[in-house]
Amino acid sequence: MIRTILPGSRTGSVRAPSSKSMAHRQLVIAALAEHPSRLVIDGISDDILATIDCLRALGSDIALSDAALTVVPIDTKKLKDHVTLLPRESGTTLRFMLPLIGVLGVSAYIVPEGRLAGRPLRELTDELGKHGMNFSFYAESIHVSGRLLPGEYVLPGDVSSQYISALLLTLPKLDGDSRLTVTGTVESKSYIDLTVSAERKARVRIKE
Repeated sequence: MIRTILPGSRTGSVRAPSSKSMAHRQLVIAALAEHPSRLVIDGISDDILATIDCLRALGSDIALSDAALTVVPIDTKKLKDHVTLLPRESGTTLRFMLPLIGVLGVSAYIVPEGRLAGRPLRELTDELGKHGMNFSFYAESIHVSGRLLPGEYVLPGDVSSQYISALLLTLPKLDGDSRLTVTGTVESKSYIDLTVSAERKARVRIKE
């Protein structure tokens, strides 16, 4: 969309849409919570729909009504043995779902679309593989299995802040404390701060 703004005085108002980045994080937090949540999201993009679809596939009941989402947490007593996740072309959705699958201990096929299949994942999957998870990469899908274990995690900070946010969102649900060390230059730290802020509001204890 292109708009031309000419010089001169202006009056009026502009409605800013909800943050897509925050919406991803709040949805995952709500799906892992102990009680239902209501999220007001002004404008739901394809990426947010991808996260909603994946969380629904994992067992969260998410309903849209009056520009708000009601999120019923995933019931770990009613998990399916095998699920298929469709993250569309959302890199955030894909990276957030990987450790979440391990937290739940289910077997999942992830089917990315478009250029998503070419996005970096190896640093994250290698680290998850050291902590109980298994990954098989195929031409059009990724098979994920195993149960994620607490412990010492190390990730590079210069590839994707989504790696770090993905673990920050999911490690608190494990049976035991974990430590996440970020090496090198930290890119997009503001997104990591966004994740920490969202979790602290949800009463998750994170110590930097």
